[in-house]
Parts: sequence; structure tokens; C-alpha cells
Amino acid sequence: MVSPKRVSGRVGVVTDSTARFPGNPGSLVNLAAPIVVPLSVAIEDQSLADDLEIDSAALRTRLENGAVATTSQPGPGAFASAYARAAEQGYSQVVSIHLSAELSGTFHAATMAAEVAPLPVMVVDSRCAGAALGAAVAAAARVAADGASPYEVAQIALGVAGASSTTFIVDSLDHLRRGGRLSRPAAAVGSVLGVRPMLGLREGRIDVEYIARTRRAGLRRMAELAERFMDRGSEPEALVQHFAELSRGEELAAAIGERIGTVPRLVDAGCVLGAHVGPGMLGIALVEQRF
Repeated sequence: MVSPKRVSGRVGVVTDSTARFPGNPGSLVNLAAPIVVPLSVAIEDQSLADDLEIDSAALRTRLENGAVATTSQPGPGAFASAYARAAEQGYSQVVSIHLSAELSGTFHAATMAAEVAPLPVMVVDSRCAGAALGAAVAAAARVAADGASPYEVAQIALGVAGASSTTFIVDSLDHLRRGGRLSRPAAAVGSVLGVRPMLGLREGRIDVEYIARTRRAGLRRMAELAERFMDRGSEPEALVQHFAELSRGEELAAAIGERIGTVPRLVDAGCVLGAHVGPGMLGIALVEQRF
């Protein structure tokens, strides 16, 4: 990564609602809080904006009661509004950082809007999602606030995203399989009775990372991964991701804390990711720069 340099004009950061944070994204940096464009969850003939019109707990309850949810990316118009808002806030340029283009059309919609934006926009495919994307966005926002150029902001985001890893386990692969977010090998492994596949988000796609015999064994494996990871990087952080499963998340965080000496912070996966993984999702995001 390159060191940020002062440039003329402020660089704003835009992202989407699949970027997840331990707290309010507005509190990450004082003067450069990212503008968040929500994706939508469609459920029972309703299209609801992620975080704004439905939260994880409400979606989880509806899924557990048999509802089927699908998701959709924002249209170019939503990004055009975000870029116009950035210009109104006094930014002269924008870096727009989004979830993997392998998983969603969000990057494409942002790119279309960038072509007609009232200020220069650099669109970045992070090739990740969730807390790993949140970490990349937070790092980008910090250096943008310090005066980094758009190129440097984008490089910081890509560096953090590329060095991060996401691993998770779910109660059922049905939601991922139905949404087409699961590779064929992963779907095949998931159909084998008596195993619990641990899934990873790598190179922009979801695939099988480890085969556990039980959920408990899978969670133990995640704790081991977190312990090994904490020996790397200058500011490593382990984060526990859950889908409206606070008690389960706290149990995993406590188990990891016993190994690494610090209890990881919890991050809710949000409605869009939750719709694809379904109830029971629990995982870790390992990032090399603390939020």
C-alpha cells in the first residue's frame, strides 16, 4: 500500500448496505462518514430497504415462519443520488466501494451511475462483503479524511479487503443454493448427509473451505483460524458475524477470546446477507486493520 498524500479537494466514500460495521458507520471517522446505499429485500410482495425498512431480527422471524426472501441491488438512480449528495456535501471526488461483483449487480449499477455523476467517481469491486467490506470501507474513509487521493483511497480499500478472510457456517444451505450464490462443488458437498460444510468468501465467491462433522466442530475450527490469524498483520482484528443470533455470537466470541486474549466484537450480517444465508448463520471475519 502507498502512503496517503494531500490532494486538493475532499474525497468522499460511498458503499452499500452489505458493508457491515460493529457500530454506526457514521461514527467511524469524524468528517468522512461513508454514504451507504441500501440494497433491498423482497418478501411477500414487499420490497424493503436493508436496515431502513426492515432489520435482521424481523427478517429472521419471517424466514423462520416459512417466508421466502430475495434481494436486489440498487438501481443506477440510487447511486446517482448518492453521488449528487456527495457533491452537495462538498466532496470533489468519490471512491465507491462495493460487495463482490460475483455475488451482485451492485458494482455494475454503481459503474453506470458514475458515468453521469456530477463529480469524478472511482468504483471499486472489493470482492468481499459483510464485515470484511466494512473494514475496507472504514480504512478508506480514514485515509480519505487525511487527504489521500482517490487512487490511494481505492488501493487502501483493495488492500484491506484482499488481506481479509470470511468464514461461516449455516444451519441449511437451502437459502444459498436457491439464490445461486453457492458454487456447484459447495452445493454438492452440502448435500452429503452427516457433514457440516464451513463456507468461505474467497476471490469474490462462496465456496467450501472445510468439512466439519458437527456444528460444534465447525465453530472450534473458526476459533483456531482466529488464533492463527492474530499472529499476522500490524493491527489484526477478529470479528464475529451473526444473523440476529446475538447469544450464539456471544458464545463464539467468548470461545475465541479465550484463545486470543481479547473478546471479538460482534457484527450483524444484515438483511441482504441474512436473506442468502438464512437463520443460524455464524461466522468470523479476520481483518488486518482494526476498525
